[in-house]
Amino acid sequence: MTPESPVASETLVLSSDVEGNLLTIAQSGTPAEQCLAIKALGAWALPSARTVLVEATRNEDPDVRVDALQTLVMLEETNLGRDFMWSLENDPVGEAKIAALRGLRREDRDRAGSLLQRLILDRCEEDVAWEDEVADWDDWLDIQKEVIHTVGRLGIEDAADILLTAANDEFGQDLWRETLEALAGLGRPGLLALIDAGQSASERQRERAARALGTSRDSMAIKALDALSQDKVASVRLAAFETMLERKAPLFDARLIEDQSGNIRAFAAARSPTIATDNLIQLAISDEDKKVRLAAARRLSERRPTAAQIGRLVGHAKLKLRHESEDFVAALVEILAESGSDEAFELLMEIKTHSPEPDIQRAVLTAFSRFENPEVLEHLTDGITSGSQMVRLSALVSLAALSRGIGEVADNAAAVLLLAARGGLASEEEEAKEKEKTAARKRQSNSGRVRETMTAATKTELFWIVKATSFRRKLPGSL
Repeated sequence: MTPESPVASETLVLSSDVEGNLLTIAQSGTPAEQCLAIKALGAWALPSARTVLVEATRNEDPDVRVDALQTLVMLEETNLGRDFMWSLENDPVGEAKIAALRGLRREDRDRAGSLLQRLILDRCEEDVAWEDEVADWDDWLDIQKEVIHTVGRLGIEDAADILLTAANDEFGQDLWRETLEALAGLGRPGLLALIDAGQSASERQRERAARALGTSRDSMAIKALDALSQDKVASVRLAAFETMLERKAPLFDARLIEDQSGNIRAFAAARSPTIATDNLIQLAISDEDKKVRLAAARRLSERRPTAAQIGRLVGHAKLKLRHESEDFVAALVEILAESGSDEAFELLMEIKTHSPEPDIQRAVLTAFSRFENPEVLEHLTDGITSGSQMVRLSALVSLAALSRGIGEVADNAAAVLLLAARGGLASEEEEAKEKEKTAARKRQSNSGRVRETMTAATKTELFWIVKATSFRRKLPGSL
């Protein structure tokens, strides 16, 4: 059995012979064999592999070197700063340099800091080996971005000014996103630089600064985010609010739900951990933006509104339901199902009658399983003969749920299931088609097996529903 991750070595153990063979192949096999052996050693996370892997980082074959470096990084080996720096300086292959950079740790700051800061701006060709310029692809930009990321990850605070110099180079590539993310790891100097970026004339720059503040460990980062949450541009405010949520900073719902931007009000409805149910009701019934109403309705389906709150929703729905989107109505159905009130049931019946869309019909039939009301049986019976498979399944599942209860509704639900299983239910359209076919067969032959009226698909669905339904009483033969 081959493990898929280092964790597998905790439960499976290689024999000493197999382990020895892997180590030998990693040292002296062909390059292709060495690469496979190195990956296997990494998958098993064998302690004995460390020395062999470090040696392989100086192999003559570039693929072997890259695989060895990437495996050491995956294993999170420590105290290898000197070896990773050697590869960064002397291995000309771009993939090897990127792997070496990813292997550096915070304890390597003193050893790596000087070269990393110079590499932000320059290739440092006098100190660093590079592949020939005739290579198919110049890795410099990828390496430059990885250097910037490494500087932030290692927390090299002296690099703040150099990072900004690289980002502001009008003849260079756009490095602002990488730079701002790196600044977030540079303590107070990095935070001050992010605050400056948050005051930039560029909307994109301010938005990036807001998102970068999410990883800053400085206590002042929350104050900087609060300032950005009041930006004149909605996308910047939204970025600040999303970052505050990620940091578990308090959100002021009163400000969010009154924001001019529908995107921010929708964010509040969908994601604010402290938004009140009353606020969600208000957004669902009166917000001018349909995406806000939908977000509020979907969030309400996760809550348990009071009878008074359901009453407000029902009052709105009766007036404006036909103007709402299909998604909103489906979310509303879920809320009404959780309510279980007579008022909710009446509205569900109205939705069932006036909203023929399959998604809504399916949602309503599913909701009917919560109501032990004789009226639902007629609608569920109709649902069994629907042309939509998902509607049929919803009707069958709801009938099965109701049949498990006690009383007249449960008995009749079980009877409908039995009748359907016997092929005794069909839509008017199916009946008409069947009569036509039967008449044609009779004209051709005086004998022959009469086809059942249920479709094959519905019979299959019924088989599994009835099989899964455990009746604790004798099923009645008719309604």
